Amino acid sequence: MIGQWPYCNFTIRFLVRMFVCALLVSFAYVQIAKLSTSKCTFDLIVEVIPPLTICFLWATKYITCWIKDLLRHIKDDLNSIQITEELKIIQNFVEKGRMYGIFLIVLIYSSICMFILIIFWPRIFDIIIPLNESRPLQQPFKTEYFVDQEKYFFPIITHIFVVAFVGLNIGLATDLLFIAFLLHGCAMFTVLEYRLENMFDSLIKPAPNDSDVLSSKVANCVERHKNIVEFVEMINSYYTSSCLVQLVLAVLILTVVLLRLFERLTSIHDADMAELTVCVIHVTGHLFVVFLNIFPAQKLLDCSESIFFKVYCSCWYWVPVKIQKLLLMIMKRSIKPCGITAAGRWRSSLEMFAKVYETDLLRIKNRMTFLLRFVY
Repeated sequence: MIGQWPYCNFTIRFLVRMFVCALLVSFAYVQIAKLSTSKCTFDLIVEVIPPLTICFLWATKYITCWIKDLLRHIKDDLNSIQITEELKIIQNFVEKGRMYGIFLIVLIYSSICMFILIIFWPRIFDIIIPLNESRPLQQPFKTEYFVDQEKYFFPIITHIFVVAFVGLNIGLATDLLFIAFLLHGCAMFTVLEYRLENMFDSLIKPAPNDSDVLSSKVANCVERHKNIVEFVEMINSYYTSSCLVQLVLAVLILTVVLLRLFERLTSIHDADMAELTVCVIHVTGHLFVVFLNIFPAQKLLDCSESIFFKVYCSCWYWVPVKIQKLLLMIMKRSIKPCGITAAGRWRSSLEMFAKVYETDLLRIKNRMTFLLRFVY
């Protein structure tokens, strides 16, 4: 749908990509045009920055979505699994991915419906609670199309709606793919953990003639662990720069929207309830989407780290020294958990999520406290 599926016809992918890029550029243009043609007040900047930043966020996700090699790697991994119990583990993570997908789809399309409802709520109220004159329709964003915006209201709204629909689907598709890659890494670590657990639980004390068989199994686990680590590093190589840009833009969006929300709440009698509703929905949806991207990354860290403890707590002291050295290779690599990082520095985890947004909220709280003291 968004021209990113690598096995689709090249011509179709090219045309869809050009259409998507043109939409995003056109929306960014009318936002920037509003800033350049109007007096740059604080309120105007605060209203323009969130949708403009979201547009850049969609563009970042769109141009940094590289999936063909990762999909090929997943296909090879799945073809190598034949044991029923291991297939059940994979199926369990597939089900988790499906639930993530359902939740995100409901969240995104509910936002689209709410977006439409807020735009046309004056007409709805004209039907429910009619006045002597029709309530004016207002645009959801500050834009400059260089035409009479009242006369061409519906063409302008159509353009904004198409951009929002395509952009939200870009975010939905790229986020679901990213989550699927992370959950596959979790599944493969869990499969490896299952193999290690059963390999040692089936032993009391290996006989000498069992050494070769056990050595082969351990070598297979070492190779499997190396393969999983390479897959996670491949995800990192494709997404590390994108994660940094998305982190910066996400913090900027939340900061501006929360600042706008708190300032409107301080003047609740003069505030537009539709605008307050948009801000609340924006903040809530933004936090949910970011959390749903961070949580699988945290799960990947946990699954990677559990490999070390699984080997350490096993009956490794019963096996020959040759096999112990093979296990040591897994333990050395597992001391440092595999995870997704932003620019190789900030690891995606619930701890980072909490620290970043806690700092953001404290900064806004201090600013609003200062403003309230100044006003009152």
